[in-house]
Amino acid sequence: MEICGFSLDGDQEMADGTAAVRKRGVKDSETMRVDDFIKYVQEKIVSKSEEF
Repeated sequence: MEICGFSLDGDQEMADGTAAVRKRGVKDSETMRVDDFIKYVQEKIVSKSEEF
């Protein structure tokens, strides 16, 4: 299982609590709150989904 890319690079992202997330097979990234990203990954683990 591959995990999507996750990046907390800039000062603004750190201040906002957001991260750039790139899902496998998708060229563009999206901005998500870190809490939402953690929930998303936890749900995928529970459902044993191969598609991130």
